[in-house]
Amino acid sequence: INAEYMGDAAAYETPPPPEYGGSQPLPLDTSQPLLPPEPPPSPSAVKSAPFSPYETPARPPPVRDCETDQGVFCGAIGIAAALLFSALGAGYGVTKSGLGVVSIGILAPDLLMRGLVPVVMSELLAIYGFVTALSMITTLNPTTYSSHEGYIDLAAGLAVGLSCLASGLCIGIVGDASNRSYAIQTRQHTLVSKAKGPRTPSSPQLPAKDEPTTPSKSRDGSSSSRMFTVMVLMLIFAEGLGLYGMILGLTLHNTANKHTC
Repeated sequence: INAEYMGDAAAYETPPPPEYGGSQPLPLDTSQPLLPPEPPPSPSAVKSAPFSPYETPARPPPVRDCETDQGVFCGAIGIAAALLFSALGAGYGVTKSGLGVVSIGILAPDLLMRGLVPVVMSELLAIYGFVTALSMITTLNPTTYSSHEGYIDLAAGLAVGLSCLASGLCIGIVGDASNRSYAIQTRQHTLVSKAKGPRTPSSPQLPAKDEPTTPSKSRDGSSSSRMFTVMVLMLIFAEGLGLYGMILGLTLHNTANKHTC
């Protein structure tokens, strides 16, 4: 402390000069122009700058534990299973029932369109799997897809695919056997009608004692119609297996989107 100000009370009322740390502003040097502020450093310069222990590094955004590649893998397997197994069932149903359609084309060509019923119903199975797989593809986003959704989509794809596969097996076997039986029965009725000739009211032809009585002698008789009706009913019940699987698969897929980890 300077002894000059120790005993003088006025020294405490007057602030000291700037060289002693006073509060008076320093004179502004107008000889040099004012410089603009420095721009902020670029991101590349910040990344290349050495790490300082006094700086807190930026933390990555929090990621849920269930958002892993395992969920995407399970979802992809479910999509492939839905389309693959349904296509296998549809292919077997079309191939197997197509053999019966060929039999109808040989034995009863005029009833060929009726034999295409199992072929059309088999093709619907592939549509079931395609619709389910397409609905699951729209939600397969690696950034937001969770393992919970992947497991449920895997179950949905297997449910649809295996149901359509079982339905295709049933439609193929039943359609082939029904088409063959329908064609053979219609052919037999046609041959019997031609052998006996047309009947007239004045001279009716009665069947012989040893000849078996047939329910219908016409090509479109009641017996053939009953065979076609039974075939359609069996095909409808077999088609229901694939339809049930598609409904269950779509319900599971919609449930997976509502729940999160």
